[in-house]
Amino acid sequence: MQYRKDKHGHAISALGYGCMRFTKKGGTIDLDKAERELSAAIAGGVNWGLVGLFQLDLVSLYLGGATTIAGRVAYTLAAMGGIGCLPLLFRGR
Repeated sequence: MQYRKDKHGHAISALGYGCMRFTKKGGTIDLDKAERELSAAIAGGVNWGLVGLFQLDLVSLYLGGATTIAGRVAYTLAAMGGIGCLPLLFRGR
Protein backbone atom coordinates (compact mmCIF):
# COMPACT_ATOMS: atom_id res chain seq x y z
CA MET A 1 0.00 0.00 0.00
CA GLN A 2 1.30 3.45 -0.87
CA TYR A 3 0.77 6.37 1.47
CA ARG A 4 1.17 10.12 1.08
CA LYS A 5 1.24 12.85 3.69
CA ASP A 6 -1.65 15.32 3.79
CA LYS A 7 -1.13 18.99 4.67
CA HIS A 8 -1.26 18.05 8.37
CA GLY A 9 1.34 15.29 8.07
CA HIS A 10 -1.12 12.37 8.34
CA ALA A 11 -0.40 9.27 6.24
CA ILE A 12 -3.24 8.86 3.73
CA SER A 13 -3.67 5.88 1.40
CA ALA A 14 -2.86 6.78 -2.22
CA LEU A 15 -5.74 4.57 -3.38
CA GLY A 16 -9.02 6.37 -3.95
CA TYR A 17 -12.47 4.87 -3.37
CA GLY A 18 -13.20 1.56 -5.04
CA CYS A 19 -11.14 1.04 -8.16
CA MET A 20 -10.55 4.63 -9.18
CA ARG A 21 -9.92 8.19 -8.14
CA PHE A 22 -12.14 11.18 -8.63
CA THR A 23 -11.86 12.94 -11.98
CA LYS A 24 -10.08 16.27 -11.87
CA LYS A 25 -11.02 19.34 -13.87
CA GLY A 26 -8.56 22.23 -13.89
CA GLY A 27 -6.52 20.73 -11.04
CA THR A 28 -9.47 20.29 -8.67
CA ILE A 29 -11.96 17.46 -8.26
CA ASP A 30 -14.94 17.66 -10.61
CA LEU A 31 -17.58 17.46 -7.86
CA ASP A 32 -20.53 17.00 -10.23
CA LYS A 33 -18.93 13.99 -11.90
CA ALA A 34 -17.69 12.61 -8.56
CA GLU A 35 -21.25 12.77 -7.20
CA ARG A 36 -22.57 10.85 -10.21
CA GLU A 37 -19.81 8.23 -9.85
CA LEU A 38 -20.54 7.70 -6.16
CA SER A 39 -24.29 7.56 -6.78
CA ALA A 40 -23.81 4.84 -9.40
CA ALA A 41 -21.48 2.88 -7.10
CA ILE A 42 -23.94 3.10 -4.20
CA ALA A 43 -26.92 2.14 -6.38
CA GLY A 44 -25.05 -0.87 -7.79
CA GLY A 45 -23.89 -1.97 -4.35
CA VAL A 46 -27.36 -1.67 -2.85
CA ASN A 47 -28.93 -3.55 -5.77
CA TRP A 48 -26.48 -6.47 -5.62
CA GLY A 49 -26.69 -6.56 -1.84
CA LEU A 50 -30.46 -6.93 -2.04
CA VAL A 51 -30.11 -9.61 -4.71
CA GLY A 52 -27.69 -11.55 -2.51
CA LEU A 53 -29.60 -11.17 0.75
CA PHE A 54 -33.25 -11.20 -0.32
CA GLN A 55 -33.30 -12.19 -4.01
CA LEU A 56 -34.77 -8.73 -4.70
CA ASP A 57 -33.43 -7.09 -7.87
CA LEU A 58 -34.34 -3.38 -7.90
CA VAL A 59 -33.37 -3.06 -11.56
CA SER A 60 -35.97 -5.68 -12.43
CA LEU A 61 -38.51 -4.16 -10.06
CA TYR A 62 -38.22 -0.56 -11.23
CA LEU A 63 -36.77 -0.82 -14.73
CA GLY A 64 -38.14 -4.12 -16.01
CA GLY A 65 -34.87 -6.05 -15.83
CA ALA A 66 -32.92 -7.13 -18.90
CA THR A 67 -36.04 -7.14 -21.06
CA THR A 68 -36.22 -3.33 -21.23
CA ILE A 69 -33.82 -0.73 -22.61
CA ALA A 70 -33.60 1.04 -19.21
CA GLY A 71 -32.83 -2.22 -17.42
CA ARG A 72 -30.20 -3.17 -19.96
CA VAL A 73 -28.57 0.25 -19.62
CA ALA A 74 -28.48 -0.13 -15.82
CA TYR A 75 -26.92 -3.60 -16.02
CA THR A 76 -24.44 -2.43 -18.69
CA LEU A 77 -23.32 0.53 -16.57
CA ALA A 78 -22.75 -1.78 -13.59
CA ALA A 79 -20.74 -4.14 -15.81
CA MET A 80 -18.65 -1.28 -17.20
CA GLY A 81 -17.70 -0.26 -13.67
CA GLY A 82 -16.39 -3.74 -12.94
CA ILE A 83 -14.64 -4.09 -16.30
CA GLY A 84 -12.96 -0.73 -15.71
CA CYS A 85 -11.30 -2.18 -12.61
CA LEU A 86 -9.84 -5.24 -14.39
CA PRO A 87 -6.52 -3.55 -15.31
CA LEU A 88 -5.82 -3.15 -11.60
CA LEU A 89 -5.43 -6.93 -11.37
CA PHE A 90 -2.47 -6.87 -13.74
CA ARG A 91 -0.59 -3.72 -12.76
CA GLY A 92 2.80 -3.85 -11.12
CA ARG A 93 3.10 -3.26 -7.41
